[in-house]
Amino acid sequence: MSTQNETLNSTAFILKRLAQALDIEGDDALAKELGVARNTLSTWRNRDSKPYKACEYVAERKMVSIDWLLTGKGPMFRQQEADKPDQTPAPTEDSTTLDPKMTAVIKTVQMMPLEKQQEFIAETQKRAESIKQFLEMQERIERLEKEKCA
Repeated sequence: MSTQNETLNSTAFILKRLAQALDIEGDDALAKELGVARNTLSTWRNRDSKPYKACEYVAERKMVSIDWLLTGKGPMFRQQEADKPDQTPAPTEDSTTLDPKMTAVIKTVQMMPLEKQQEFIAETQKRAESIKQFLEMQERIERLEKEKCA
């Protein structure tokens, strides 16, 4: 006979809480959101192995309590960052601080499903390459104009 604590800590209940935190129904959608194969969910259930990486992923992106995901105890969500004391180290001469807009973009991307993050990064890389090519072309034109005037 299993205790209630063992039941709350079982992988099936952890997966159920992951789905609840992500507001997802069904293994297919959960697997897609976590970026794992559906078979992986079955493997976790059958071997009663804990999906720690998935819990970490959801906790970071959705401000969900790791304790709640693993045990079902305590509040589902962590305190908002604004409610916590700032634990960010003070900038040093060597460190770079990000523009607040860039920080907002990064946080938004982190909240996206893994597949969408990968699409966003790929598209951003394509755009960056286009901009780089444009700037290189602009430099060549300026050099040619300078050579023509000289």
